[in-house]
Amino acid sequence: MTEPSVAHSIPVLPDPPIDQLLRAVRECAEDLASIKDRTVVLRGVVRRTRQLLQTDMAYLSRNDLGAGETFIFVTDGVRTPAYQSIRMSLGTGLLGAVAAGGSPVQTADYLADPEMNHLDYIDKIVHGEGVKAILGTPLRVGGKVVGALLVAHRSPLKFSPTAVQALVDLAAQASIAFEHTRLTSKLNQLINTQSSTQTETVKRQRELEDMLRLDERLMGSLVPGAGLEGIVDVLTEEVGHSVSIYDPAWQLLAGSAVFDGEVLRPEHVMAAAEASRHGRGATGVRQATETLVIAAASAGEEHLATLVSQGGPKDRTVLERASVFVSTLILFERTLIDADNRAQSELISDLVSPHKHNDPTLMSRLADYGIHGAKGLDVLVGEVDPDVGYAALTAVRSVLYQGLFTLHSGHICIITDSARSSQTLATRLLTTLNSRNITALIGHTHASEVEGVGNAHSRALAIIAAQQALGRTNAVANVTDLGLAGIVVAGAHPAHIAELIDRFVGPLISYDQTHHSELTLTAWCYLEHGGKLTPTAAYLHIHPNTVRQRAERISGLLGATWRTPPHSVDLHFALRLWRLQSTR
Repeated sequence: MTEPSVAHSIPVLPDPPIDQLLRAVRECAEDLASIKDRTVVLRGVVRRTRQLLQTDMAYLSRNDLGAGETFIFVTDGVRTPAYQSIRMSLGTGLLGAVAAGGSPVQTADYLADPEMNHLDYIDKIVHGEGVKAILGTPLRVGGKVVGALLVAHRSPLKFSPTAVQALVDLAAQASIAFEHTRLTSKLNQLINTQSSTQTETVKRQRELEDMLRLDERLMGSLVPGAGLEGIVDVLTEEVGHSVSIYDPAWQLLAGSAVFDGEVLRPEHVMAAAEASRHGRGATGVRQATETLVIAAASAGEEHLATLVSQGGPKDRTVLERASVFVSTLILFERTLIDADNRAQSELISDLVSPHKHNDPTLMSRLADYGIHGAKGLDVLVGEVDPDVGYAALTAVRSVLYQGLFTLHSGHICIITDSARSSQTLATRLLTTLNSRNITALIGHTHASEVEGVGNAHSRALAIIAAQQALGRTNAVANVTDLGLAGIVVAGAHPAHIAELIDRFVGPLISYDQTHHSELTLTAWCYLEHGGKLTPTAAYLHIHPNTVRQRAERISGLLGATWRTPPHSVDLHFALRLWRLQSTR
């Protein structure tokens, strides 16, 4: 939402400390696993949310889809009865917008925000409570928005991305308790209602009891150590056959593959996952000779994972319910990654900074990650799509036994002792990333001592810039691989490189394309070998007379001076750029 005109004077809410966020999420998970009264659990979530973000109040709303409304039902820090009992149409105000939408919404000053869909009676209640800043995020169960978790403050504030993500993490915990409360209430209503169709009532009662029992078992998977495999174990036992969990790139995260991964990519399977992600719950799709059930696990607009099973009669309900637990667990694991990432990022920033090398704790902090620097340090920088940053870090963790690695200034940075070959590590990392459908540009360099890490880091970034200028999108390189030609063009636009190559080498390239010849390769090889026929012929596996004949043909296209300075210097530079491009 648009901030008021005085946005420049509005303070930003301080980011919640990562250790406090971890503690809040862990305590919520422990409550889910141990406290039977879900209302108590929800009150705990709301209280911890307010304490973590240091806001004046926090509250939960529940959607009443029949009435097209959402209403507040759990609060902490709210003073007025009118605010505690707000009920408003979905899509109106900030609360209604969050409860009807799919992503977090915030405003620094609600009453002054012209982009809010204001209602007079709600504005009066907000004024009476003294509320200014509000941040809210949806509660999702099985892909459907069922309510919202919000915080509010009595003075204008902006909420940082870190604060927004913290609220999303806690909302995932609330969603589980929220749905369990709804099911319990529904079961109690059913038990207390005299139905004319007794058999149908008993059947529905058993279904609700089964869902509550499943929830209880899945909550046990939220405790530390169980992980996604713990969820898969529960689901497999529940449905009686294999269940798999895949990441958004369709790489297996947990469970055994339900089918050959090669057949997972057809459009109708992908479409089913997208339909599930956008609020349609678990969906079925016919695949070869079997029916698959697919349920997406999401947080806001982000697709976190996909659950897949072989399509038994219970699978849709079970997978749909399990998706919220998968979302919660993945978000919690991300919080753990962020905590570790922050510590490593700070250490890497200190290593890169020329002003931090006198820190007496630097070497002991490095030793915690198995880095001693006796033989120098290797520095690797990887450029990946920001959307796959967490998946890329997971890939790094699988190939790096000791060392620092983190998302740093928009790229992945890795620092290790030089005991192993950085080329081997870089190549293995690229192979692992590619196996997970992630492309990357990796530059690797060496620093002889800790004080040289900053320069090595800059060189690695220059190597990536050079690869980008050469049009590479998925490659590993160091300074030796690129040579002077590669480093000089770092930062240049690929179109300028193409123009330079065309200016000096264009006639040879055109001739080769027309005549299916290798004059360009011959010219490059000839200049690389100092204009000597014999080594050029040996490299190309042809007779020296053939090299001589090709050289004469090249002279006819470029002029006789192509073999002598200064023309040969410019041509050799352009040919090296061409060679770097052709081997990408």
